[in-house]
Amino acid sequence: EYCIGNEVLDPCAGWGNRLSATVSLGKNYQGIQPSTKTYIALMAMKKWFEEHNEKSTITILKGVAENSEYYKDSFFDLCITSPPYYNLEEYSYEDSQSCVGYTHFDSWVDKFLRVMINNVYNSLKIGACFILNVGDVGKINLTEVSKELCIEVGFSLEKTYSLRPFKKPGMEKTWQEPIFVFRKGDCHGEL
Repeated sequence: EYCIGNEVLDPCAGWGNRLSATVSLGKNYQGIQPSTKTYIALMAMKKWFEEHNEKSTITILKGVAENSEYYKDSFFDLCITSPPYYNLEEYSYEDSQSCVGYTHFDSWVDKFLRVMINNVYNSLKIGACFILNVGDVGKINLTEVSKELCIEVGFSLEKTYSLRPFKKPGMEKTWQEPIFVFRKGDCHGEL
């Protein structure tokens, strides 16, 4: 419903669940991953999928989501991702990790999140969607900050879904996160 073609971007590739979903739909996938160990695991997934699935092209880039060299202008038909929630999800302590490079929240927002969202906007075709799963971090309202940045860059909020409430390991509180669906319109904001 939200993918207007075959090219899917995931600038925060993570554990590979979006890679698996993309390939299961026969779409092409490009993921960006800064963590060396996670990158190696994603490359193993890529190899397995390539051996068992002839339909999809899979590209895994070892790098950071804020590097504009990994994006192609007006190329992708969908972007689906979930950023590392500032310092809540620490995949590693390598310098490439956003929470290591940008230790203060405001700096992380300006130099990582804002730049990544801008890169996504520029890389999407007109009419393409950006599906963003993000959650709050303690008292930091990361969902609202993310939503505002997406609208600021030119996306229109089309729909908001909510993950079913769940408990993360070691947490007493129930966790619930929104999934925002943004759409890129033309230069006047129209679809």
